[in-house]
Amino acid sequence: MQQSRAVAEIRVARYLARRCGPGVDLLFNRRLSARGRDGDIDVLAVAQNGVHIIDVKRYKGAAVRVRRTGGLVRPVDEQLLIRGRNHSKLLGSVGRQERVVRSLLDQLPDGGLVRVDASMCFVDADLPWTTERVAGVALLSPKGVARRLNKPGPLDAETRGQLLRHLAGHLPPA
Repeated sequence: MQQSRAVAEIRVARYLARRCGPGVDLLFNRRLSARGRDGDIDVLAVAQNGVHIIDVKRYKGAAVRVRRTGGLVRPVDEQLLIRGRNHSKLLGSVGRQERVVRSLLDQLPDGGLVRVDASMCFVDADLPWTTERVAGVALLSPKGVARRLNKPGPLDAETRGQLLRHLAGHLPPA
């Protein structure tokens, strides 16, 4: 399982390095803390349209879906389904990654204005035709991630460089 995940991460890293333009800077396998026990970020991208956290998952041939229940009277409940089973617990680690990155950006002047986007990149999985979001996390293929990263935005090269240096300095390589 761990080996196939590492292979998927390498495939996504190579794909994004090829497909992303000069307006996208990528960091791979960054620890959330110096202790190293708090998890890691598979791909961290600083793009013209903001900072992107990408959690790579490989579920070969698996149907990835979102189930929403409730509404009107009851609160809406969202579940991430993989092969028909509830895997919503995976969203917790992405949320933790997003909170760490947001707090690091908030340390910078105007860092609070930078958009932070979280996504799960599914390799070799059967995804819905349209981009689904569950708990604020986009469910994408590698192609969908590259498309999202290459969208234009307000961050110029100098600002992106400052953000990249700050994040790289606080999130050591895994």
